Amino acid sequence: MASKKGLGCRNAVYAARNIVDQFIKGGGNTANLCAIDMSKAFDKINHHALFVKLMKRHVPVEFLEMLENWLCDSQACVKWNSVWSYVSKLILE
Repeated sequence: MASKKGLGCRNAVYAARNIVDQFIKGGGNTANLCAIDMSKAFDKINHHALFVKLMKRHVPVEFLEMLENWLCDSQACVKWNSVWSYVSKLILE
């Protein structure tokens, strides 16, 4: 779910909540939601240093493995007006 210019986090949370509510309406369904804002400095951070810091804070190994897999399988591109950049693979530094 992309954010829109001029709208804050509250609007994004409201939209996500409505989608989840529609999905689970009627019972029997569950939904898991994870949101990470990668727009700040995620591509500028030394990933190994990040993992070391997380390990020192006793973050569960399962979460670290999920994060590593996610980073290894991620791709990124930029949309400027109606033009998309090339897709680049994120690389663990």
